[in-house]
Amino acid sequence: MKIICFHLKLSILQSDNFIIKDIRPKNRSFSYVINQLLSDSGCDWVLGVCEPIKTVSSTFYYTSMREALKTLQELGAEFTFSI
Repeated sequence: MKIICFHLKLSILQSDNFIIKDIRPKNRSFSYVINQLLSDSGCDWVLGVCEPIKTVSSTFYYTSMREALKTLQELGAEFTFSI
């Protein structure tokens, strides 16, 4: 699965500063989950292309955006960032 995120000001190193408060998807698409994470964190990334292959059931509770992205990678997501 390949996911492309477009962003303006946020580097991957700054993603630790953006906290996901409480997102608990159950059998949701990757695009739905990523959009929820982006919205909850307050960062300015925008989801570009998302090739949905499977669904996500996980808990993101007071975790950084970086940790949330690592969790999605473990589920098979591949991220590409571009401006």
